[in-house]
Amino acid sequence: MTARVSTGGESLGAVPAVLPTLSVEARVLLLCAAGREGDAQLRTLLGAQIDWYKLAHMARDENAVPVVWARLCEATNGAVPQGARMLEQVAVYTEFHLMATERALVRTIRALTETGIQPTLIKGAGVAMTVYGSITERPMGDLDILVDHARLLEAREVAMRNGWTWSGDSRVDAAYASHHHLPPLVSTADDQVSLELHSDIFPSGHPFAFGAREVLGQAQPIAVGGVPARAPRLEHLLLHACAHFAWANEMRTGAWRTFRDVRKIVETGGVDWDAFVATAAISRAGAACYWTLRFASLVVGVEVPARVLHTLRPRLPDALLSRVERSLLNELLPSE
Repeated sequence: MTARVSTGGESLGAVPAVLPTLSVEARVLLLCAAGREGDAQLRTLLGAQIDWYKLAHMARDENAVPVVWARLCEATNGAVPQGARMLEQVAVYTEFHLMATERALVRTIRALTETGIQPTLIKGAGVAMTVYGSITERPMGDLDILVDHARLLEAREVAMRNGWTWSGDSRVDAAYASHHHLPPLVSTADDQVSLELHSDIFPSGHPFAFGAREVLGQAQPIAVGGVPARAPRLEHLLLHACAHFAWANEMRTGAWRTFRDVRKIVETGGVDWDAFVATAAISRAGAACYWTLRFASLVVGVEVPARVLHTLRPRLPDALLSRVERSLLNELLPSE
């Protein structure tokens, strides 16, 4: 691997030769999370023998198929290898599904707002509508909306009057009694769209001094389909992405979408790095942020200021830190 490293206020970035220890399919997938500067590497990898079924399976696990297909078309100027054509049909179907997801989101935000409940989009929906501009550009499996805990059940009633259904099983409710979101709702128009209404952003027992209070207290106004809503500030979106990947996913799932999200957030140029580092420290999320940002820079060339990584870096001997890094990198894609 190669990366541009500096010790001052510059960045650690530039698209590296992505993890040569991984399979060619994994490297193609991860490069599809990088920007256009990775096109040359991508074209080189496409000249190798690729198991397209394996790549399709890995892309599906990451909800990445439409993005991977689009990136392959961009990198090759439409001259996509014949084997990759199997991705096209799945990509088209997924895009239709994502358009339905966005319509459901707009409908739900409008209904909640009209009832006086202020919805804050978190996780994939928050990133999609803040830095991507639409859900079709940021595939996801469900919609996550954070509301004030006192109005959580009321928000479910509003959603159920506006195109969502729930099993109504009291045993399911009991199982979610101490959870950070209610049991998922399913769209009556499309049973593959689900909605999770959150009272917090992490499940109980999480190690971070960061949650709904901080997010809701500093959420920024956005518009979704012309309807007013809110989303976490960029520093909070980035911190949550890092912490969710490193802690909730244990750095074993979601690498592709996490690194792509981190890249898009950073590329807005709007991240206040001093505020981010301070929040990470106060929130006890420094190590989670370090590893996620470190790997995002190594794998897809995200330009993270070197001073940020230096400040967040776990206080471990260099040799031990290198061993931990190698071990964690090899676990990024479990299907490998």
